[in-house]
Amino acid sequence: MTTRSDINYQVSTRRLTLFEKTVDFVSRDLQGRRMAREIAGDAADPETRLVEIFAWTVTHVQPTPQGFPIVDDHVLHTIIRGYGTPDQQAEVLALLANSSGYLSTGMHLQVLGSRAGPTMMMPAFGSLGR
Repeated sequence: MTTRSDINYQVSTRRLTLFEKTVDFVSRDLQGRRMAREIAGDAADPETRLVEIFAWTVTHVQPTPQGFPIVDDHVLHTIIRGYGTPDQQAEVLALLANSSGYLSTGMHLQVLGSRAGPTMMMPAFGSLGR
C-alpha cells in the first residue's frame, strides 16, 4: 500500500502496510465525527449545526500565510495545521459537515462584488443522510 502527500506541489509517496492504512482511516474518521459533534454542540436543527460548522471552519482554518509551505495531505492535517488553501478550507467544511450527517460535495463559491477577505471554496450540501 502507498500514501501520497505533497509540499509545494512536489508529490512524495511512501509505503505502508494495509493494517497501518486501515488504522489511520478509522482513527481519522472517529476524530472527524468527534470534532463535528463538539463544534455543532447540541443544536438539534440541521441548519444551525451547519452554520456552527461553517463559522468554526472560517475561524480555525485560515488562509495559508505568505511564505508558508503549501502542504496537501489528509484534510485532518489541515485542521491541525490551522491553515490551508481555499480548496483545503472547503475540504474541512465538507468533512465536518459530512461527519455531522450531511451529504456534501465540493463547489466554488464566488461572492460577486466582494473585494475584501479570503476566497473560500464552498461545498454543496444535500439532505441529512442520517
